[in-house]
Amino acid sequence: MKILLSFIILNMGIAQDTTEVKIVVDPAISTESTQDEKKGNLATDEFTFREDVSIDSSEVSETNMRIIGGDLTVFGTVNGKITLFGGDATLKNGSVLNGEIITIGGNVYREPKSMINGKIIENNLSEGLIYRETDKEDAIQGTTEFGLDRKSERSRQSWIQPKRRVLQYNRNEGLLITPFNERWDRQSKSNFRLNWSAGVRWRKGFAPDYTGRATFEKNFFKNQNLVLYTSLFKEARTDDGYRLPQKENDWASFLARQDFYDRWEEQGWEVGGGLNLFRNIRIKGRVVSAEQDTLPVWNMYSVFEKQRNLRPNLVLDPTAVNYSEISIMGKSAHYSPLSTGLAVFLQSEFIQAGGDSSTVFKMDYGKAIQRNLALIVFNWEFSEGLVFRSRLMIGSAGEALSPHRLFTVGGLGSVAAQPYKLQQGNQMAQLNLALFLTPTFTDGDWLISFFVDGGRAWTGSSWDTGWISDNPKLGISSAGIGFGNGDLDDDLDVMVNIAKPLDHDGPIETTFRFNFSF
Repeated sequence: MKILLSFIILNMGIAQDTTEVKIVVDPAISTESTQDEKKGNLATDEFTFREDVSIDSSEVSETNMRIIGGDLTVFGTVNGKITLFGGDATLKNGSVLNGEIITIGGNVYREPKSMINGKIIENNLSEGLIYRETDKEDAIQGTTEFGLDRKSERSRQSWIQPKRRVLQYNRNEGLLITPFNERWDRQSKSNFRLNWSAGVRWRKGFAPDYTGRATFEKNFFKNQNLVLYTSLFKEARTDDGYRLPQKENDWASFLARQDFYDRWEEQGWEVGGGLNLFRNIRIKGRVVSAEQDTLPVWNMYSVFEKQRNLRPNLVLDPTAVNYSEISIMGKSAHYSPLSTGLAVFLQSEFIQAGGDSSTVFKMDYGKAIQRNLALIVFNWEFSEGLVFRSRLMIGSAGEALSPHRLFTVGGLGSVAAQPYKLQQGNQMAQLNLALFLTPTFTDGDWLISFFVDGGRAWTGSSWDTGWISDNPKLGISSAGIGFGNGDLDDDLDVMVNIAKPLDHDGPIETTFRFNFSF
């Protein structure tokens, strides 16, 4: 119904009738007049037909407008609600949107120095886009990350090759400096794009080593809904990104001499494509031909715990590998750790060792090893200030999976108060549950959490093989309490978690986090 309405209104906007009608309703007699409680002003309702509307830089509009077949240009401030049928809205540099702009059959275009404190909703059929919503949160994060151009701001940065962090620090790559993160696409005017990043690894006792990636993309539709690409790369790869953010891992390495990622080197090329649906669903497929190798461990410096032994790294023989992979990522609108929402990540990978670039498109899927991973996070604010959080992870792969790609459970970001990667196997299940008492509930700055973790990794021909009786390796579990402090609208300052194993009488573990447990 919404799509049909957009089509009808869009055609109204290009009708040849040039009659102009403008109706202003007296707020004293209008049944739709509204009282602005904060400012104490009556907001008028205004209808315009086949006429463009401009709000000057010195003007503050409190009017609720309905514009049919005309365009809106904003230089000043909008505090009311403006709805456009079959027209476009343009927010110029210096303009401020405190109210709401809705377009049906049109688009909203922003110049870089416009400010959004309210909300934008776009409904149209233009080049594959059906619905897009932008609110204050998107503006704070910088829609320039995602002159006037005809693309939405979020499409300006590639989601196929995300921007690399300038500094990283870990036991494998040492101090990784990536000063070059460039995008060439004629300042967003071209449907072709070259993204490239280049960095250098500095490790005491090792010669400087270079890393980077270059990706050439062909984008379709205004907002990069469909992308085809090819890449050349040399970079580290890991399966441990879900445990904690990379930035937090860098701080753990620098302050406490702890690195919670295992990495290996990959260099080669890939081709693939991506599809962005309804803003919050992304599908990415790729085919890769690469050389894999071990990354050494260096005796990294840390501020504290200087005598702590570093974990040994993954060891693998240099080998050529081909793999194809498809990933589906989705989340509900306005998803965040402490609000009701759902996030899903599904990935299926077919791996064939011993191949080369000439056989990458001739993979024998009968001999390839399949590796599947599902990660689901569900949050529920069942009462104001009380949030239930859950994370379910399931992994399954063939028994011939290489040791460095096995699933693991135990340790930070998995099952608290358990040895790091205590269990590993080609099958895995993990569940994390937590109840959060937010500052809204505690009437202060304190955040309190009660959590339970459980998981198991084992070897079997399928996910259900050996789940209960066929495998002597039982699952592991723990429970604990956490205390946090900080402005949850921005970043959590610190979280202290105290946990104890449930499956055996182990020691109590205390961890300091700059993030939530999951």
